[in-house]
Amino acid sequence: MKKYYSVILGVIICFLVFVNITPAATQNDLKIKVDGVLLKSDVSPIQVNNRLLVPVRVLVEKLGASVKWNEKTKKVSVLLNNINIEMKINDVNVSVNGKNEKLDVPAKLINGRTMVPLRFLSEQFNLNVDWISNKKLVTINHSKLISVECTKSGDKASLELKLDYFKNYNIIKLSDPERIVIDFPNVDTSEKQEVLNTNNGVINTVRYAHFNDPSNGIDAARIVLDLTGQSKYQIKKTDTEFIMTVETSEAEDSETSSLNRGGDRRILDLLKNIAYENKGDRVSLFLKGILLNEVGSDVKKFYREVYDDNKYTITFSTDLGNVGTGKMVIDDEVLSYIEVKTDKAKKETSIIFNAKDSFFYEVVARPDDTINDTAITILKPAQKGEKLIVIDPGHGGYESGAVYKGVYEKNLNLDIALRLNKLLKSKNIKTYIIRQDDSFVGLYERAYIANDLNAKLFVSIHNNASEIPVCGTETLYFPSGSNSNGLTGQDFAETIQKKLVNRLETKNRGIIERPNLVVLKATKMPAVLTEVGFMTNDNEFAKLCEPEFRQKAAQALCDAIVSSLEKIK
Repeated sequence: MKKYYSVILGVIICFLVFVNITPAATQNDLKIKVDGVLLKSDVSPIQVNNRLLVPVRVLVEKLGASVKWNEKTKKVSVLLNNINIEMKINDVNVSVNGKNEKLDVPAKLINGRTMVPLRFLSEQFNLNVDWISNKKLVTINHSKLISVECTKSGDKASLELKLDYFKNYNIIKLSDPERIVIDFPNVDTSEKQEVLNTNNGVINTVRYAHFNDPSNGIDAARIVLDLTGQSKYQIKKTDTEFIMTVETSEAEDSETSSLNRGGDRRILDLLKNIAYENKGDRVSLFLKGILLNEVGSDVKKFYREVYDDNKYTITFSTDLGNVGTGKMVIDDEVLSYIEVKTDKAKKETSIIFNAKDSFFYEVVARPDDTINDTAITILKPAQKGEKLIVIDPGHGGYESGAVYKGVYEKNLNLDIALRLNKLLKSKNIKTYIIRQDDSFVGLYERAYIANDLNAKLFVSIHNNASEIPVCGTETLYFPSGSNSNGLTGQDFAETIQKKLVNRLETKNRGIIERPNLVVLKATKMPAVLTEVGFMTNDNEFAKLCEPEFRQKAAQALCDAIVSSLEKIK
C-alpha cells in the first residue's frame, strides 16, 4: 500500500468534501482500521467542517492509550507514551503536554460519545494515516523509521533520519560518556539494535532500536549518538525528515594538557566523573561515584575548602575517587572555568572554581545506589532585607512519588511549582526553585540550599496517595519550627491550608505536625510541606489533571506566601 505521508490527511478531507457524505447513510459505510484491526463503535465517524471526527475512547484503546472524561468540565484527556492531550467539548483550545494549541474543529459530544478530530490525534501521536478510496477505508498505523544516515562536512556531522510521518520527538543530552538520545514516540523500528560506526571526529557511533519502558511511559524508536566530546546541535525537520547537525564545543588550554582547537579533544577526556549543569536557578557540579561528606543531623566532611575572593578550592584524598586533571571552560554568568589539579606526593585532588562573583558552595553527598555522587551547588545568598522564597517541587528524577493511572506525582508537583514561581515573580517576589525539570535532588540538599540562601520561607509541594478511599488537602509542619520575626512554621501552615482549601474547595484535612520530615526539620526558616490532593481519589485525580485546577493551587499558594510575608517584620 502506497504511503502518502502528511498529504494523505488532505486527501481524506478532499474525499469527504467531494462525495458530500451525510451522517445517516454514507458515513456509516466509512470504516477505520487501527494497526490492521477494524474499529468498532456504536457511533460512526462524522464529518464536521471538512474534518473527520472519530470516537476517542474506541480509537485510543486500540492504540493502548488511556482516556479520562470529566463530566463536570466536559473535558477529555488522552495519554499515550508521555504525550498528554487535553480537549474540552466545543472548545478549539487544546493542551499538548501543557503547551497550548488550537483545533480547526473542536471535540464534540454525540450520542453520549466524545468525538475528536482524527487529523489532530494522528499528528500528535506520530500516526500514519492512509485513505483507500475504493474501500472507503481509513487506515491508522504506527509510523516507521525508514532510514538512518550520518555524514560529515568540515567540523560538523549531520544525522539524517527518514520516517513515515512524525511531529513529536524528545531529546536528552547525557554525559560521562557524552551522548545525545532522541526518542520518537509511537514510531516502530527494529527490535534488534543497529549500529553505524561513523568515527568522523564528532560522532563515534549511531545506535538505534525499538525502546519500550512501560514504567516510564516510553514506547519509541530510540536513536543514540555516541560523541567524541562535549557538543552542541541544531535541528531541522519536515513531516518525514529529521536532520540534526552536531559540532563539538570549544575548550581552552590548561596547564596540564594542551588543546588543538578543532582537533585534539584530550582535555575533555582528562576530566572524569564530572558533570556541570546550569539549569534555571540551580547551578551545580556533580562528582560521580565520589562521596565527600556524610549528611544528617550533623555533617561529617571528608574534604577541606578555601575561599580566595571569587575563587573556591575544595581538596580531598584521591582515594575517594578519580576526576582526572585539566580545565573545563564554562564561561557562563556564574563561572569562568573549573580546574582540577592533583598532588601525587600528598595523594590529593583539588577542584578550583573560578567564579565571576562571590558565591556560596553547598556540598552534599548523595550515597544512593542509583545516584551515588556529590552535588556541589553554587548559590548567591539573599542580601539583608531581601525576602527570598524557596519553592521545592517534591520528588524528581528516579524518585517518582505516587503513580496513579500512568501519571507521576513528581510531574504534578513540578507543574504547580512552576506556576507558583511565575506568579510570585509577577509580584516582584524573589524566588529560588529547587528543580525546574525532572531532576533528582536529595532531601538534605533541598533543606541546606534553602538555609544557605537565607530564605524567609520554604514551601514543598506534593500530592497524596492512600490505599483507602480518602480525599482532601493537608499541610505539614515541624512542631517546633523556626520563628522568623514573629511567624512560625505552624502559622505558615495554617495560612497555606486555609488558602488552598478555600480556593480549591477540597476537604480540609487540617495541618499536621511532622517532626521527622527532613525538609521541615532541617530548614531554618518557617517551612511547610503541602499535600494538595489525593491522586488515588478519582475525583481529585481528575481535577489534578486539569491545568485550571493546578493554576488555582498555585494561586492559593501565592496568596498564602504574600500574606505570610506581610507578617514577617
